[in-house]
Amino acid sequence: MRLDQIRDAREAEGNAPKRRVKIAVLDTGIDTSHEFIKGARRRIKDRKSFVRNDVSIEDNDGHGTHVAALLLDVTPDAEVYIAKVATHVEIPSGHKIADVSCPLLFKYYL
Repeated sequence: MRLDQIRDAREAEGNAPKRRVKIAVLDTGIDTSHEFIKGARRRIKDRKSFVRNDVSIEDNDGHGTHVAALLLDVTPDAEVYIAKVATHVEIPSGHKIADVSCPLLFKYYL
């Protein structure tokens, strides 16, 4: 489904009751100075780094920021939670995304 199709479907819903959805982005963090992110800050409910020896949530890669911006754009009723799990798009050596995501989601976001 293309982005314009998602927007059209969302507009077709009209005034239907909205259900708040929680979305966790497990990626390279978020660039809080990005123009689109600055405009949607109130919808980002929490941010945390799970990268060893890196407490900063800032995205030096850009991938996590891009993913978060797309989600914020197409899901206007969602609450977004940012988890920095990598400093680059690759998952650190010896880890699988499932090793990080399941304990993370249950402990911090659900």
